[in-house]
Parts: sequence; structure tokens; C-alpha cells
Amino acid sequence: MTGPMSLDIVQLYGPGMSFYRSRPKPQQPLKIAIRAPGLSPSPFIQKHTAGVKTLCESNELLEKKMQQLRCGAVQLKNDLMRLQLHVKAFHNDLLVTWQADTLTRLIEVVYEQHGWRLPGGVTPNDHGVVDRVTMSTMYEVAARKIKKETLAKRYRLQIQYHEALQMYEEIVHFRSTDPFRTECTFARWLVSKKDSLLHQYQFWGRLFPLCYGRTVEEASEIF
Repeated sequence: MTGPMSLDIVQLYGPGMSFYRSRPKPQQPLKIAIRAPGLSPSPFIQKHTAGVKTLCESNELLEKKMQQLRCGAVQLKNDLMRLQLHVKAFHNDLLVTWQADTLTRLIEVVYEQHGWRLPGGVTPNDHGVVDRVTMSTMYEVAARKIKKETLAKRYRLQIQYHEALQMYEEIVHFRSTDPFRTECTFARWLVSKKDSLLHQYQFWGRLFPLCYGRTVEEASEIF
């Protein structure tokens, strides 16, 4: 058949080979690579995964260190609070001793200047001869025997000093063997508290010239 393809032949047998050659081929579908389980990840994924793991480990380590620091800070705070309580208690004991020593000197001065002997016939110079408990009892009795008129007329001391002597029994057992031992330490403390504890500075400082023969400021400069 040389002529053009008749309609009957096309209908009976379909188009010829030239028809198929001249038709454009359909596009091949895109092949998408799907990684099957068990295959190794790409180097980029491996590097990224390792970085994330390292970062998580660093965060965990940092969190542990922060927790340790918090626990350490709490422990340090508790230690400081305990230290402050110890220092305060120790300081209170020292203050009572300083006050007891000053009142002891006041008792000695009053008895010495009046030519009196302490109850039991002892004198302040009998330290070491009479045991401490007996000596403390003698001072306690002697303090109660000092009259407020004696303090007011001869030493110009207000009634508060007589009241302090009446309470001497509460602190007599805190006294030093030698009341001169704490003179300068007490004086330095009083001078350092002059602004914040003016009443204590004035009350106890008033006794220094009488008990120790010098002002509280002079005593505070002796080391």
C-alpha cells in the first residue's frame, strides 16, 4: 500500500509503526531513593547526631554542677549561720565576764577605801589562798552589803549601779581570777560600740576611772 493509510485499515489494524515512532515517549517517573532499614546514615546525619548527643551530655553535666553549687551554697549558708550563733554565744559569755570583772573591782575599791574586809575576813589579795567558789561567795555577800547611799555620796554613782551590785550574784561565777585581766579588752569593745550602744558605753565607762584608775578611752589604747 503506497497511498495514505485508509481509514478502514486504521480502524481494523490500528496505526502503523510510524505512528508509534512519531508519538512522544511518556516521561519516566522520578525515582525517589528510599533508605531501607539497616543502611548507614549519611556523614552529615552522623555528624549532626553526634553533635546533639554531645550537647545533651554537656547540658546534663552542667545541670549536675549547678545542683552541686546550689547544695554547696545552702551548706555554706547553714555553716555561716551556725558560726554566727557560736560567735554570738561566745561574745555574750565574754561580755558577762567583762561586766563581772568590773563589778568585782567596784566591790574591791569600795571595801579598800573604807578599810573594810570582805565577809569571812578575806581580802582581794587572798586569791589562791581561798578557793574560787568560796571567794565568789564572799564577793557576792560583799556586793549585797554595799548601800546605795555609800555609792551616791562618796562616788556619785546613781542607783543603777547599786541595782547592778544587787544582781552581781547572777554573774559572779563568770568573773576572772584577776579582774584587771579584761580591763583593756572591755574598754576597746565599749569604745567600738560608743555610737550603737551609747547607754552601755556611758554606764560601764563611768566606772573605769574608779575601778582601774584611767578613763575607758585611755584603757582602750593599751594593748
